[in-house]
Amino acid sequence: MSVAKNQIGDPWVWGTIGPDKFDCVGLVYYSFRQAGLADRIGGYRGVKAYRDWFADRGRVSRSNGRRGDLVIWGNNQHIGIYLGRGRAISALTSGVKIHALHGLTISFNTFLRVRLKRG
Repeated sequence: MSVAKNQIGDPWVWGTIGPDKFDCVGLVYYSFRQAGLADRIGGYRGVKAYRDWFADRGRVSRSNGRRGDLVIWGNNQHIGIYLGRGRAISALTSGVKIHALHGLTISFNTFLRVRLKRG
């Protein structure tokens, strides 16, 4: 999450994965790759593909998110990283920002549980 937070203010550009501009998927992948955890999210893929990959690996109830989980909004329209306390970080069209889980114009959909610890 610290990698993602270091990107706050970077611009949004469709189809980019950093290091100084991102789309939503690019920010998620870049953050986990830089932390050496890209294997925990199945590598680089689109929002729907992340949801599908996690289908039998870690989809959790909407009220049970943990720091570091992935967050999906809408009908697989947007993805970010959950920070806890109802906040997430994601690459919005206005740039990389921390925002309320329920603060986007599209509705919060689900958490995808990322196993951050080895074992």
